Amino acid sequence: MDKFITRERRYTRDHEWVDFYKTRTVTGISWFKLIGFKQIHRITFVQPCTGFKREGALLATIIGSDYQITAHMPLDGYIVKMNEALLQDAGLLISHPEDKGWIAEITPWERAHHTRLFSEDAYNQKYKRTT
Repeated sequence: MDKFITRERRYTRDHEWVDFYKTRTVTGISWFKLIGFKQIHRITFVQPCTGFKREGALLATIIGSDYQITAHMPLDGYIVKMNEALLQDAGLLISHPEDKGWIAEITPWERAHHTRLFSEDAYNQKYKRTT
């Protein structure tokens, strides 16, 4: 992602993040939700991969050695595309969970919807990174 493009990052209570840019919005799962994963075997995207989804709708299932987790829509909106790079290298979720490991590009139903999400500062204060 271009470092000169301003973004506003927000987090859900279930540790999904969403980056609001001027022309696009991307979402994924935070490093905190991935604690305990040493390796990810595969990611399975919900079908259909595009179209309108409600907040909380399943986006993907991430399967590791010992357990699996799910990623959900952080807000109401349209899925524009999924990050197909994760199908080839699901490890991006561990190595780059909050940039290259994004899960979906979405168009929010309404811009003001993000105000119910944690700000990046509030999230970072609540969940301090220990590694």
